[in-house]
Amino acid sequence: MQPNVFDMVKTGARLSRLRKQAQLTQAELAEKLGISYQAVSSWERGASMPDIGKLLDLASALGTTVDYILGREESKAACESALQPEGGKRGAVSEEKNAPLHEESVAPQAVPEEKDAEPGSQEARAPEKEGRKFSRLVALAPFLGQAELERLALELKPDLGQLVQLAPFLGEKALKELALSDSESMSTGRLTALAPFMSSDTLEELLGRSGAELSIGKLLPLAPFLSQDAVARLAQRLGADENASAYKALSPFMKGGVFGKIASGARSFVTVVKGGKPDAPTESKLSEEELSTLIEGSEGEELLSLASRFRDVLTKQQMLDLADSCESEDIPRLAETLSDRLDADVIAHLADACDSEDVPRLARILADKLDGESINRLIDACDSDDVPDLARILADRLDSENISRLIDACDSDGVPDLAHILADRLDDGSVNRLVDACDSDGIPDLASALTGNPLGGKAVIRLIDACDSEEMPSLAKALKEKLDEDGVLYMIENCDEDELEALAEVLKDRLSAEHVDRLLSLIDPDELTGFINRIGLNLTPEQAARALKRMQE
Repeated sequence: MQPNVFDMVKTGARLSRLRKQAQLTQAELAEKLGISYQAVSSWERGASMPDIGKLLDLASALGTTVDYILGREESKAACESALQPEGGKRGAVSEEKNAPLHEESVAPQAVPEEKDAEPGSQEARAPEKEGRKFSRLVALAPFLGQAELERLALELKPDLGQLVQLAPFLGEKALKELALSDSESMSTGRLTALAPFMSSDTLEELLGRSGAELSIGKLLPLAPFLSQDAVARLAQRLGADENASAYKALSPFMKGGVFGKIASGARSFVTVVKGGKPDAPTESKLSEEELSTLIEGSEGEELLSLASRFRDVLTKQQMLDLADSCESEDIPRLAETLSDRLDADVIAHLADACDSEDVPRLARILADKLDGESINRLIDACDSDDVPDLARILADRLDSENISRLIDACDSDGVPDLAHILADRLDDGSVNRLVDACDSDGIPDLASALTGNPLGGKAVIRLIDACDSEEMPSLAKALKEKLDEDGVLYMIENCDEDELEALAEVLKDRLSAEHVDRLLSLIDPDELTGFINRIGLNLTPEQAARALKRMQE
């Protein structure tokens, strides 16, 4: 069953009080619970209730019990005393529910500015009465509906300091109106206390109307309650004399690219520009920390521009940060910019960050700087379809481990192409790996790619075993010059029956008597005469007799 609005308002008030007693901001409590600060604000305003699954963690964070949060342990006397008007009787509130909080039925007359209030006079007692009225209103706030509370608050017009106490119970429209009514005392400090209960647009408008001079120190506490765009607009009002390193604290609250542009406007980021293109500053005021801050807050093309602009002064860590922050498709351009400053660690970072489809392009840029380990990282990062291209670029720099890794990473359809590229670098082990990696219908193409390789008998047998039986004639064409008698016989025995004639046609000048005998034993008897005539086999008398016997059976 859903809690009624009255219970939600009371629970929100109780949570707000407990949080303040625990000296936690809404953002800090939200972080402890793994939720957003907006959720905490919603609870405290009575707009929603905490999830059941969060109640134990919430009680622990606030140093209380679930029963107390839900009001089950709250003293009736405490509630009654909060409702008891000063000098009044129980029930007075309910009887005069809609009466204004001031004692007279009409608004008090304004005190003329030209008169000084005499001690003990009605005028001197007015501020004290107003203070008592506000205290009562705060005490009643958890028990009043929002509309009634807002009506009473607008009558009293509390100052900003008092308004903070009512903020969890007021709607944003009323809160904004009350804040504007005391614009003279508006400050970033007071707005920070009200910020959890306002939208980003309202908070930004109030900051604009306050006329207060902004600094990073003043803007930072407000940033969690503002949108990224609002933080960016307000940050542009900061003075150029702000320490550029301080901008780093704002970076989580702004979009990367926007942050980079704003931070780069700080005076300490000013550099000399020649001929319309960024050049190394003749007198750099940029510290290592400030440059790191700028890298952290930039994105996209800005990162590439920074790499070019400060190429000669970048530290190794800054180059690593650039590699981590750069878009994957921009990694080759970054590598090209920094090519003469790269060491093995930075190259490894670039390889890990690069888009798989762009690895061959990156390899081409870095080819003369790659060692075996760096090549392995590129192979691991490469798209399987692009492995042959990568092998072609790095062919003269590959060791045996690289070759094995390339074979394992290659798409099965690309294995014949990879074999052709690496043909003169392959040992028996590599050939076996290629055969294992290749699709059965691609084995003839693989064999053709290996014709320049001195294949041994075992390698030939391995190719025959891996080949689809229907593709055996094609494989025979590729291996014809490398087949010994055993190889021919093994191929005949592993060929699909429907392809035996095509196989015999390919190998007819390599057929021995044993091969012919085996063919005659495998061909369908009804097809023997046609088979012998089409192939043009010269049978011995013994073979002719055996063939005739089979046809008569």
